[in-house]
Amino acid sequence: MLRVLLLSALILAGCGDSDGEDTATDTMSDTGDEPADPPPPPGNTVTGEVMYTGSQSGNLVFGLYTSLPPMGPPVAFSSIEAPEFPAEFTLSDVDEGTYQLLTVFDVGGDNPTLPGDEDLQVASEPFEVTAELGAWVDVEITEE
Repeated sequence: MLRVLLLSALILAGCGDSDGEDTATDTMSDTGDEPADPPPPPGNTVTGEVMYTGSQSGNLVFGLYTSLPPMGPPVAFSSIEAPEFPAEFTLSDVDEGTYQLLTVFDVGGDNPTLPGDEDLQVASEPFEVTAELGAWVDVEITEE
């Protein structure tokens, strides 16, 4: 009897769903050459990765706002001193709502609260954060 159950389990595990497609979680992108996006972070968090291939050094500063340009202080704030890229960040305890992330690469690390002309800035598109589901935001910093 145990052999029959094990054999049945193996046969079922090898079968796709009724339309013939595999039901396993896809960990590759549609092109097959890059990993797929990671699963969304837990609720009330904003997590992401910052990419930068230039030669500048400095600090990363993250501000989470309800809209851009900012009309007040950020809802959440974080920074990473002298990051190695790609750099991952997380903003925790974010209330439910629609937000935009402003990322500043503080070139030279001398303007943590007020970006200078030499600093590189990237603003995200609006995204949602809920109690059940956080948001993943990728940031690419360029020197253009």
